[in-house]
Amino acid sequence: MKKGKFKILYLFLIMVLSISFIISIVFPSFFKAAQTTSTNINFEGKDKITFFAYGKAKITTDQNTAQEGKKSIKVTDRKSVWDSMGIDVKDVLQRGKTWVISAYVKHQGKKPIEFSITAIYNDGRGLKYLQLGEKIVIPNKWDKIVAKWKPTLKNPIDLIIAIHPTVDKTTAYNVDNIQIMTEEVYQSQAVVFKDTFESNLTNWQPRGDTVQLKIDNTKSHNGNKSLYVSDRSAFWHGVQIPVTKYLVAGKIYKFSVWLYHQSIDKQGFGLTIQRKMANDDQYKYDWITGSQIEGDGWVEISGNYYVPKDGKIEELVFCISSWNPTLAFWVDDVTISDPFKLQEPNYNLPSLKEKYKEDFKVGVAIGYGELISDIDTQFIKKHFNSITPGNEMKPESVLKGPNNYDFTIADAFVDFATKNKMGIRGHTLVWHNQTPDWFFKDENGNFLKKDELLKRLKNHIYTVVSRYKGKIYAWDVVNEAIDETQPDGYRRSNWYNICGPEYIEKAFIWAHEADPQAKLFYNDYNTEIPQKRMFIYNMIKNLKAKGVPIHGIGLQCHINIDNPSVEDIEETIKLFSTIPGLEIQITELDMSFYQWGSSVYYAEPSREMLLKQAKKYYELFNLFKKYKNVIKSVTFWGLKDDNSWLRGVFNKPDFPLLFDEHYDGKPAFWALIDYSILPQNANLPTPPAIPKVKAKK
Repeated sequence: MKKGKFKILYLFLIMVLSISFIISIVFPSFFKAAQTTSTNINFEGKDKITFFAYGKAKITTDQNTAQEGKKSIKVTDRKSVWDSMGIDVKDVLQRGKTWVISAYVKHQGKKPIEFSITAIYNDGRGLKYLQLGEKIVIPNKWDKIVAKWKPTLKNPIDLIIAIHPTVDKTTAYNVDNIQIMTEEVYQSQAVVFKDTFESNLTNWQPRGDTVQLKIDNTKSHNGNKSLYVSDRSAFWHGVQIPVTKYLVAGKIYKFSVWLYHQSIDKQGFGLTIQRKMANDDQYKYDWITGSQIEGDGWVEISGNYYVPKDGKIEELVFCISSWNPTLAFWVDDVTISDPFKLQEPNYNLPSLKEKYKEDFKVGVAIGYGELISDIDTQFIKKHFNSITPGNEMKPESVLKGPNNYDFTIADAFVDFATKNKMGIRGHTLVWHNQTPDWFFKDENGNFLKKDELLKRLKNHIYTVVSRYKGKIYAWDVVNEAIDETQPDGYRRSNWYNICGPEYIEKAFIWAHEADPQAKLFYNDYNTEIPQKRMFIYNMIKNLKAKGVPIHGIGLQCHINIDNPSVEDIEETIKLFSTIPGLEIQITELDMSFYQWGSSVYYAEPSREMLLKQAKKYYELFNLFKKYKNVIKSVTFWGLKDDNSWLRGVFNKPDFPLLFDEHYDGKPAFWALIDYSILPQNANLPTPPAIPKVKAKK
């Protein structure tokens, strides 16, 4: 190299290094923020992040209790919700990234306290705050609060995180083991398998002889490539991968897939596990989740899978397919994760059934997947004293053909309830949905005559009800037979079209003959609509006047946060309580965030919506207690949000139940335990000034 060129290169390098040095001195956060993806604060003496007393609180190092290690920080001398501990994160939380902030707290108050992780900042236009995540913590137990935030602030003057109660103003508490990390780093702690298709097909296999797979660089969710699945000719055709080596028996895993298709119509997709046990002659297929998704955009579908613990597993294969047998589609960013590596189930929650043991039964509708999961059954046994099989006793579930029954799974529900001394509701004997088409037809495919169909119905009711005589305490005999838009109020189903309304009367008579001790219910939704409830009211009155053994009305109560009002529900309860001897049960309670047909989309539940939901649940249960002389059971339609049927109905996240996906009580749960724990509105008072603190080096 010539001297002149060498000199120019040398001067250029000196200039770059000089500029870098100046930036690092004047703007030290430039490099720190760019490089930091994970920060821990454990108060053991080596923390790099500045923490301080916020408001008028005092903080001290406590060597008597710690979640991890030997020390924690104790916050005392509190007179406001803001009196707490603050953390200076101005140089940590890089704008444009999603961050997860977690901390453990412990208090010795007399009752549970809601804590919040809150960002407080000065953007040049005054002091503002944003609550990032909340958690209700019971006394004398370390508990983890987790919050997520994607900052959009440009060069804030100040930015801190406070960990503080939202209602309580005086109780001292301890904080330990604070972690701040990017969402990617946080989620990676739980991942047991991930494929982004950036290299090759790895172990992916075509599912179906004609199916073609290829790595495609024209479309991707993240990165540059995805997996293209084509040449399908059956609904089960798709792509699969063996996953036995990644999964442990008795654990729950979350499966997540990003999918893309080019159809102008919504298309259905399903995630399943093909399972072979050592003592099985053939494969079994376990459902994970399914969803209808729009075209021309990447959409994530995800669901949980419980790995059976009974018996030796020979093979587990994860399968992705579309219900459209010829649809081509793309797959990307497939992950299998263990959610309990991020947050353990909250086994310390107070018991819901104990809270209402003097009022009515508290039940839950569950599926077989929950019934075989140790974690789910532990929650079910603690919080509920009645169960309802969500689908497993419906005609299509027990009937494999004419006079061909399979009660294996239905028996498991009854055995579980009997073993654990729980009530069990049978659901359902007669319904226009989930009854096989062949049930209404002869061997030639022609619709049966009235007498023939009634004979078949009688045999079905006798077979099912008599099998569980003395074990199932209540049956939804007839489900959703009323349609208020019809002149006579009866739904024009196959039942009605062939038999007229007589099938309803006969069903109750035959169910009573099969088990004279069982309580028999008519069950329906939208009973708050005046026209519909009057049709139901008149039908039940007429049946009772004829001596038909109908013992109760099941009010499903699939409602949303806004409608119907609690007052509308009370009008329905008042009306049916005027029928002498008629028992009322709330049979399918959930509370959606959405109105039917709404275009609103909640990726995460907002604090405002959670508190609004909690208030309505509180008012509802006060109403149910008011009428506990006639309301004898309240059943929730699902154990926790991520298992709710509404996520499939609306094809978007919904949060209608008491427990979240981490098996923790939401504000709605705590509203039913002690409403005073919750803030009465979503807003906090104005935060105090951020003190000037010296940054740690």
